[in-house]
Amino acid sequence: MSKLSFQVLKNIWYTISALLWEPVTACLAAYNLSGNVVEAYEKLGRSFQTFAFLYCMCLLAPLFKLIFMKKLYSTLRAAGADFTLAVSIASRTETLLAFETSMRTKEAFGSAPCLKKRIQTICRIALPEDCEAFGLSRISEQSDEYAQLQKPASKFCRCRSKWQEAQKVIKAAQRQTETAKAFWCGLFPFLAHPMLYKPPCQFPYRYTWFLKLKMWSSIFHLAFYFLSVSDETVAWNSPTWLIKACMAFLHLVSLRRASCIRNPWSLGRFGVLEPRRFSGWRAEDVWTNWSRIVITSFSWEQPLDWWQALDEREQMHTTRSPDLKGGASHVAELGEPLAS
Repeated sequence: MSKLSFQVLKNIWYTISALLWEPVTACLAAYNLSGNVVEAYEKLGRSFQTFAFLYCMCLLAPLFKLIFMKKLYSTLRAAGADFTLAVSIASRTETLLAFETSMRTKEAFGSAPCLKKRIQTICRIALPEDCEAFGLSRISEQSDEYAQLQKPASKFCRCRSKWQEAQKVIKAAQRQTETAKAFWCGLFPFLAHPMLYKPPCQFPYRYTWFLKLKMWSSIFHLAFYFLSVSDETVAWNSPTWLIKACMAFLHLVSLRRASCIRNPWSLGRFGVLEPRRFSGWRAEDVWTNWSRIVITSFSWEQPLDWWQALDEREQMHTTRSPDLKGGASHVAELGEPLAS
């Protein structure tokens, strides 16, 4: 089998597995919730309400993916993709991470008042040169906004100011970029703690929530399997239960892919793209333009890589206008200046 045909089959497999993995897991979970299982749990004197609640928690990850896949599909269709291509790209988790990157860039360099958005405030402290290119002044101890940042970080933490909190977050992001140990020490507490709803701001919000739901859904699936087998409610080799348990185990193993948050998601930059990588675009239009590039360059004979598409576009832009640098004064791809 040639290398090209292998890559085509690989892309098809990734698409099918991304589309069907969570729905199949959810269908198996619903199928296994049969009358015999319910009766067995009631005979054991266990609360069926608690059982039903925890069992429904297993369905949150497929529901979460379905919601955001629909959103990504709509934006890709609007960008010019046909049905097959939009479904294939929207089903990949890399697409969700790219979407998060574009949204984070929009938050950092957008035109909304900076102090109303935490990410933009942090970027004006950590990435002053990039922000200045978009007309956003840096925040330092000599700036006018510094006094406002001396207020308490929150009503629950009045001993630390917003400025101190921002400095703490910036140092943590830089440390987590350097070593894998620091990265997992920053991410795992959010994934493992069921009551935490907000990840550290250097991590992609939607992507880490999807990982968290996947992890807890897998834990519940495995727990129900071993509990049911130990109580002899079902046989250990019952096909639907065993397949569901194996898929849950593979879900847990796949969490190692979270390391992609270090690269290509730029953890030290809070996921914000460097201005040179989207030169000629407004920060508000990064996702639309980025989608069009990926759609145009997509090939079943090549792996889907959102960041490589940006790199190729950057090289082309640098070749056309080597003397221009990032910022609000970028030149568009056709050489026309952006409207101010």
